[in-house]
Amino acid sequence: MPVYSNNQQIFCLNAISNLGNMYNGGAQDIASLTGAAINKILTDPTVVNLIGNWACVWGPVVVAADSKALNTMYIAHNSDTNQYVVGIAGTDSQSVLDWLLEDFYVVQKVDWPYVNGMDPMPMTSRGTSIGLNYLLGMAVVSGNDHIHARDFLQNVNATDVTVTGHSLGGALAPAYALYLNDTKNQWTNGNAVTISCHPAAGATPGDKAFSDYYTSQLANTTNRVWNAHDVVPHAFEQDMLSEIKTIFEPENITPDYIKAAIDAIKLAIIGKNYTQLMPDVPGFASTGCDSSTTFFDELLCQHICAYANYFQVSEFQVAVQNALGLPNPYFSSGCVQS
Repeated sequence: MPVYSNNQQIFCLNAISNLGNMYNGGAQDIASLTGAAINKILTDPTVVNLIGNWACVWGPVVVAADSKALNTMYIAHNSDTNQYVVGIAGTDSQSVLDWLLEDFYVVQKVDWPYVNGMDPMPMTSRGTSIGLNYLLGMAVVSGNDHIHARDFLQNVNATDVTVTGHSLGGALAPAYALYLNDTKNQWTNGNAVTISCHPAAGATPGDKAFSDYYTSQLANTTNRVWNAHDVVPHAFEQDMLSEIKTIFEPENITPDYIKAAIDAIKLAIIGKNYTQLMPDVPGFASTGCDSSTTFFDELLCQHICAYANYFQVSEFQVAVQNALGLPNPYFSSGCVQS
């Protein structure tokens, strides 16, 4: 039996979806390097002891621009439990296009296209829609076949599918899970399929109608995790955006230009009615970070390291560090949780 619980295992699989952010190059180059790293991790004896027998069975597939990954997705399979996990990467912090196209493109909303006749119509931000469409376009090329992730799940008759992601992935994972749920009749081969979602640290993917619709469909199989001291999940509800202005004070003062940017965003999205998914789920209370001396130090720690601390996966982080020869435990570079 693995040491970690299923929730911990899924978070670990979530975390390694972000390995592509370490690499530069074209989409195929980044995908190849990411795939090699994922396979090295998942076959490492220490990792297997911690999380069990997982293997990468589809992907990873990467969408890239300017030599950086915009989006990365892969599917892992557990041979003991027959569970499939779809891992969706977060923002590559070095990709300006990623920030502009997917994270902050919230001044426009678009209809959720997989339902009809609802009033009000569920709507996502334009950024969420762009990111989801990138994921839907991803395919593994095998001969003349282009196998999309949903096609793969259909081909293997998957009956237990969990979608997970952190940060941008924490917004896109629920959208992708809802897409799978709304299109069940197209890929489940008539089987009873359980679709779960484990989003972490995600910003708001859509408006209140989208949040309500998601809750009605997948609340019972969703484990949303967010840190009450993390800036990202405070976007893009109006009241929660305001909380960012003092989120780390008095220890770390929010710069005036950040406060001005928050006011500008709030003004730009008036009337959009953005609402976090399952808004009644409380955020966990993280402590401060020993290494933090500025607002941005604290932001990094609360957005990344606090989640690894919450899930208590330090052994996995060190195992990945050793397997890949990294200078720091994976997913905690640059910050230390107190």
